[in-house]
Amino acid sequence: MEERKNLEFDIDGLVIKERNINLEDSFRNRPDRQIAFKFSLEEAISTIKEVEWSVNGETYTPVAIFDEVELNGTRVTRASLANPDTMRALNVKIGSKVVVVKRGEIIPKIESVVENNPSTTSPIIVPCECEVCHSKLVDAGSRLYCANKNCAKRVLHQLLKFQQVVDIRDLGETLITELFNSKKVQSIKDLYSLSIEDLVPFFLNQESIENEKQSLGAEKVYKSIQSHKNMSLPTFIGAFDIEGIGETTIEKLVEAGFNSLEKLFEATVDQIAAVYGFAQITAQTLKEGLNENKEEMLYLVNNGIITLQLQTEGLLTGKSFCFTGELVTMKRADAEKLVKENGGTTKSSVTKDLSYLVTNDTESGSSKNQKAQKFGIPIINEKEFLTLVQK
Repeated sequence: MEERKNLEFDIDGLVIKERNINLEDSFRNRPDRQIAFKFSLEEAISTIKEVEWSVNGETYTPVAIFDEVELNGTRVTRASLANPDTMRALNVKIGSKVVVVKRGEIIPKIESVVENNPSTTSPIIVPCECEVCHSKLVDAGSRLYCANKNCAKRVLHQLLKFQQVVDIRDLGETLITELFNSKKVQSIKDLYSLSIEDLVPFFLNQESIENEKQSLGAEKVYKSIQSHKNMSLPTFIGAFDIEGIGETTIEKLVEAGFNSLEKLFEATVDQIAAVYGFAQITAQTLKEGLNENKEEMLYLVNNGIITLQLQTEGLLTGKSFCFTGELVTMKRADAEKLVKENGGTTKSSVTKDLSYLVTNDTESGSSKNQKAQKFGIPIINEKEFLTLVQK
């Protein structure tokens, strides 16, 4: 580790083995005749200069800006403080001397405070007002957020999240932003009420419109939106931009019997918290998000704008899949969609009840592969996965 900084290449650990090549041992998933050593994280001492508040939708995240340090061959000047509770637990102040590391040799992190000199430090000011709508921010400890559902920044962020989760590929971020700024789209239901005529001005100038020119771009976007009116319950809820709630989270509730919009609305916080993978805070956040978006969700479903598909019976019914690494014939999102279309479910991590881990590097020593081996979960490649779907 002492010599590490003088080497001509980056290194984060060592594998020590015999000089003689032992082919039999090297073919084992967990070789016996070698041992790996992971170096402790490289550390640097720096001084906090300021704290910025990064705004993503409704959430305000503290980001520490500090004097430049070099870690793992790169120069670092900033690191997320995660949330107000983490910031307070570290007792970080402007002027604090802190230990900076790179978690996983990638993500900058303030590990601890080594000095808080009262004469050179000052408290971090936590914003109390939304920078867009000027509503009072809610400091829940685990997050600082704007509770105003009609805040322009929140509404736009929700529209962008909906497009991303539902995967309306022809409706890009730039177009959504332009539609929002022009007041054409102010809610998710407004997306589905757009006509080709509404979209034309965003593709053609006034002269072209007056000459009655046809806009293929406007037609393409319109058709793309209209072709995404059928979706699963997890996709629908996950697309509403509820903090920390995604498709995989809702899939757990569906598997636990909360398999309709009505059942989700009726569920109590304690009932949700009792489902595996949930806790009281996540359950509370979901319940608040459902209540906040209930009116629009019901409008979309009850008026036939969105059709929620029931869990389909298919070749993969009762089976769950986790994908890791790069796929060759399709994107991971398309592979996960294929699983759901055939009645299966997807997971983001390896758990005891997982049916298959899909990877094109089945002999990898990755943590997911090791965990699958430990639980006796079959590890299959992309070709084997496609064979299961096509049976």
